Amino acid sequence: MNKKDVEKLKQKVIEALLSNGFTPTPDGWRDYHGEGSKGGIDVSVDADKRYRQRGYDVCVFGVFEDIPRARAAGIDCNPYSGKHNFLFIESNSVDYIISQYI
Repeated sequence: MNKKDVEKLKQKVIEALLSNGFTPTPDGWRDYHGEGSKGGIDVSVDADKRYRQRGYDVCVFGVFEDIPRARAAGIDCNPYSGKHNFLFIESNSVDYIISQYI
């Protein structure tokens, strides 16, 4: 995927987050915060070349605040930190990824 397509895909993910009620968190350690059926989650979207060099075009990094609630909803997040990442994104997987966070 070329750099222009990667940026378009990253923007598509961000737009999907915003349209599903996520808000920017400029002072937070993650870029966006959302509340959903699985509790609160902080999310960052990245297309850094260090990930692209390993074959990941766009990465979505999420951390659930209420770990037991997220795990009870079927999310396989880290049982201690709540971390739940998608390290490879194709344009047709954006809706699926967002559905995991709302």
